[in-house]
Amino acid sequence: ARADHRDAVFTTLLRGARSCTTYAAILTVHGDSAFGRAAIFGDTNDATNITQVDIPLAKVPAFLGVITSRSPYIGPVKTGKPDVDRVLVTMGGVPPTALLAPVVIRDRVVALLYAHQVGATLAPMDVADILPLAGDASLALSKLILKAKSQGYRKPQTSDSGPILLDGPPSKKRTGAALDEGWSTAAASTSRSPHGASRPAGAGPRAAP
Repeated sequence: ARADHRDAVFTTLLRGARSCTTYAAILTVHGDSAFGRAAIFGDTNDATNITQVDIPLAKVPAFLGVITSRSPYIGPVKTGKPDVDRVLVTMGGVPPTALLAPVVIRDRVVALLYAHQVGATLAPMDVADILPLAGDASLALSKLILKAKSQGYRKPQTSDSGPILLDGPPSKKRTGAALDEGWSTAAASTSRSPHGASRPAGAGPRAAP
């Protein structure tokens, strides 16, 4: 589906993932951390807990692996580190397995899709329909960047058409700023080589060792 705003792209991805899982969230990647941006738990928009999420990537091997490889992952996310696992608990609980799928622009991961079935194991067949959506989101965001470049770069406008809260309270505004910085960087890169976004590498998710 055509999306005229960045937030509409993420809303489409989030809803698509939630249709196959119990919990789905979008996190934006900024430096060495991933910040919660939007989430749906069951039939409820989780606009409160998700905006407090700040995950240090180095402490969560599953998250860091997806950033490094730029490919999806399905497997355990529990770290055994109480401070980190407490954050995961606020994201629908700590599941036996979860899906992490990167949103990639010009070989840079700007966001992560995180989805799981709460207490049930998530199998590859459960997420077969989700993986193409992450690739579509990457392409849609790349097209928005090219459109912005052709018009003279301006900070992308926030869509007000969707019911999902995509910006947190002032104390967590890094959530929005994270993507804005990634957007600016990707825009500069795209202007040098306007060939669209990179899809997540691999035909399917990496399984946990």
